[in-house]
Amino acid sequence: MEINNKIYIPVNIQTNRMIFTGYGINELYKSFIFFLCLCLIWGVVFLFAKSTTQLIFELMVSIVISVVVFVRDVTNQCMVDYIKYILRFSCSNRKYKYDNNIESEEDYIVRKYKENIIS
Repeated sequence: MEINNKIYIPVNIQTNRMIFTGYGINELYKSFIFFLCLCLIWGVVFLFAKSTTQLIFELMVSIVISVVVFVRDVTNQCMVDYIKYILRFSCSNRKYKYDNNIESEEDYIVRKYKENIIS
């Protein structure tokens, strides 16, 4: 008789209370802080534009944006995480230096090709 010692590792377990799928209390706090920052920006814009309708529209859009930015998907990542990954990748070193003398081989091939064209 064979004994299988398989470990079951559950995925996508919610450890905190969710308001809706992918949006918990932590995300609510982050959204509220982000919304307050956007309110400050729109307040400064309002001082110059003096348009109440524009301010109300911008505040409503800010609420939606602040929620959408922090909602987590099935991989437990939000837009802010993806933006961090993109910035980290764009700043990373992508120059690979090899010691296989490929540049000298390319120069040799180009030189031979030019010699064949000329002759």
